[in-house]
Amino acid sequence: MKILNILVVEDQEVDYDLLLVKLESAGLKVRADRVQTALEMHQALERSDWDAIICDYWLPGFSGKGALEIFQKDGRDIPFLFYSGHLGEELLVECMRLGAHDFILKGNSRLIPALSRELKDAEQRRQEREDQARYRSIVEDSDDGICCAGPDDRILFVNGRFADLLEIEADWLTGQPLASIGELQPDWLPYLTQPHQNLKSVPAKLTHARQDKSDVSLSVRPLKGSGLVLKVTDLSGPRLLEKRLALASKMEAIGRLAGTVAHDFNNTLSIISGFCDILKEETDDRDQLSLLNTMHQTIRRGTSLCNQMMSVGKINKPNDSGGHEIRLREVLQNYQPILQKAAGAEVEFRILCSAEQDAVRFDGDLLLQVLVNLTLNAKDAIGQLNGAMEPRKILISTQDLLVGEEDGQSHLLKAGAYVVLCVSDNGAGMDEEVRAHVFEPYFTTKGDCGGTGLGLSSVYASVAQYGGNIWVYSEKGNGTSFKIYLPLLEQRSPTILPEIPRCSGEHVVLLVDDCALTREMARAALEEEPYQLLEAGSGREALEQARAFPGKIDLVISDVVMPGMMGPELVDHLRLETPDLSVIFTSGYGRDFCALPNTQQVPHRFVEKPMSATNLIRQTRLALAERA
Repeated sequence: MKILNILVVEDQEVDYDLLLVKLESAGLKVRADRVQTALEMHQALERSDWDAIICDYWLPGFSGKGALEIFQKDGRDIPFLFYSGHLGEELLVECMRLGAHDFILKGNSRLIPALSRELKDAEQRRQEREDQARYRSIVEDSDDGICCAGPDDRILFVNGRFADLLEIEADWLTGQPLASIGELQPDWLPYLTQPHQNLKSVPAKLTHARQDKSDVSLSVRPLKGSGLVLKVTDLSGPRLLEKRLALASKMEAIGRLAGTVAHDFNNTLSIISGFCDILKEETDDRDQLSLLNTMHQTIRRGTSLCNQMMSVGKINKPNDSGGHEIRLREVLQNYQPILQKAAGAEVEFRILCSAEQDAVRFDGDLLLQVLVNLTLNAKDAIGQLNGAMEPRKILISTQDLLVGEEDGQSHLLKAGAYVVLCVSDNGAGMDEEVRAHVFEPYFTTKGDCGGTGLGLSSVYASVAQYGGNIWVYSEKGNGTSFKIYLPLLEQRSPTILPEIPRCSGEHVVLLVDDCALTREMARAALEEEPYQLLEAGSGREALEQARAFPGKIDLVISDVVMPGMMGPELVDHLRLETPDLSVIFTSGYGRDFCALPNTQQVPHRFVEKPMSATNLIRQTRLALAERA
């Protein structure tokens, strides 16, 4: 049986002893303390383990009413019982009105049942509070936006996610009519006023000031009795994964078709080539030989295209026989003269190998074809700069990457150790529409005579058949980076990095990125940390937020390449007001290709996209720890 901690407010020691005897004779195990004054009661209430308070009303220099007021100010939810001599009816009513749970006359046998009842009710209230807190936590932490409305068409509650997805302030929404969030279809009024036996969710559509709502879905669910719940689901993440899975499926289907057609057509070309050779042996006529040589050249070109098409047809078919172990650093050093020629003398071409381990299984000749394809594409993109004064650059680099279960999902990679082979340029870049189709066979931006459209699709196929993946990061006018993820041949045990503890105190962090999804991911990663987060979609918006913010910003996490104002320029402006500002730059182009400030002049950290939540949290903690 649980030991009950009872605080007794009583001036008579004899009455106190009789009370303890009464409690223990009822089978209760009691640990009690007696107080007589307001000061003693305040001191006793500093303890947090009291189960009930039993109070005499008549006390010299003190009163039961005074004790009740102290109890009410303390705020804890435990039984407060008056156990006293006769009390007038008016005083009795006043005590119950002020919050006493019961009044029992001394000597009355009702004390034990009343105490047991109130202890049971208090425990039930505690359980209900815990359940409510748990349910509220579930709702508040939900990935879905949730809004509850009452029968009077007024919003009772919204969680933070609902406000974020609809870009409305949560505090402002509470108490507003449902119409304040937009026009809902179907009409919600019947759900508010009529009881519904069928409490299933139904799809709904919301016409709202926000322009782009293709990335959210909405459903309405009636509540028992009356009222309703709106649920908004963010589809951006699942749809991004669906697009990548769809691309992989499309590439596999097109590849199979292309490979089959190319195989049959290659046989036809072989027959034509054979008869062409026979004709060349049987004629001495120069004109005919010239025509036959031209035919032979055309056949060779057709054969080359067929081979590329068959390469596309090998997508998602691991090549166990053609590949062998290669070290990327050694291979890139050997290929550098060829790749330099492919880039052209007018281009600043560099190879930078930062990966500590780079042993992969790949066909060396096929890798050269992949790199030449990407280098030629980079050269063509640079050629579209139309005489720009900026030096034309192509960088091929390698770096280590350890992929966890969550990090790998977004890029369709299995968890494990990889080496990232990256080809970057500072050319014309690509818009979103071009990026969506860049790996599809026969897709080209070079016009009718500029290319076959098989170069990047064959690159995709070559990488896929050795268990890797390729990802493109590009912004119109700001260059392109193709990142090839290849699994290391020897899967080393992951390096266990020392855990960085959370920084003490609250810090203000400014997130700046022109991509809303990137900001959303960063916010989701950092919101569990003790930071006050500010967000901006551009450099100019970030400056406005910083100038309007009444406090001091401790850290800025900024994309490097943004329209209007680049990340380094933004940091220069912010450091004029806050010289000790901590800085983290992010980019999909890689540290070696970005125009970052000197670390001696502007100390900063760098997080490469696609960035994992784990690494972002780690780098943020390190950046803030360096301030201490």
